[in-house]
Formats: sequence, structure tokens, C-alpha cells
Amino acid sequence: MISRLLKKTVFGLIIGFLLSFLFTIVYAGYSVGSTYNWSHGSTDFYNFSTILTDRNEIRAFGLIGSSITEPTGYLGTKNCIVNSSGVIAASSSWRYSTGQASFFGTGFDRSTLSNGNYYSQTETRYFRNGNFITQWTYGSSSQPFPD
Repeated sequence: MISRLLKKTVFGLIIGFLLSFLFTIVYAGYSVGSTYNWSHGSTDFYNFSTILTDRNEIRAFGLIGSSITEPTGYLGTKNCIVNSSGVIAASSSWRYSTGQASFFGTGFDRSTLSNGNYYSQTETRYFRNGNFITQWTYGSSSQPFPD
């Protein structure tokens, strides 16, 4: 089970790195937060958050992964852009997987925020025993906006 989670975590980090590399061409600043790992029963989970900034917008990405394939709607994310005082400056609505998935990620952007430093932090959810359980990602490092 751990080796399967490790493979999915590495895959998720590679995808995150490739996305970050791709956006480096367009975005001046980016930061990927540390991966948070936990278990619920026999299922292992992980999540992380990324922020990208340029002179026009801030984009936050968040991802949750599971060691098993989860049914439709069992994984969710809500992306937050947080200012240097720790206050959520902007957030998306909750979005949920639209098919069976072992990981689910979404992006959210804003161009109307005031100048300052911001980081990304994402609320993630998974469904167990009739309830959604929420787990925050670690925050990414802050990035200046506009960059």
C-alpha cells in the first residue's frame, strides 16, 4: 500500500513540477507547497498546493490523491489565495471529481487583488462513512503580486 501511495505521490509531484515548469514560461513566480500525507483506515491520502503569479494574475492549484480509485464525487478541492497576514483574500467554490479517480486537482485565478505577497492553501475533502472529511494542504511559499 505504501509503495502504491509513493508511486502516486511521485506521479503527482512530477505532474506538479511539469506544470510549474510549463507555467514558468508565462508566470514569473511559482511555489509548490510540501506534500501532506495521512491515512484513513486502510486508505492512504496526500495533498499539496501550488501558487503561480505574474504581473496580471495569481493562480492557485490544489490536489488530493488516494491510494485507491474513489467513486465519482468522493474527492474535492477548494482553492484559497491567502495574503501575508494569513487572511483568505480569494477562494473558489468546492469542486468534486466528476468520474472515478485516484487523484483530483483544480485551479483558481484572480487578477483583482491588491499588490502584496500571497500564498496558496487548499482545503481538500474525501468521502467516508456518509460524511466528507476535510484536510488542509500545507501552504505554499509566498510569492509577490504583481511579479
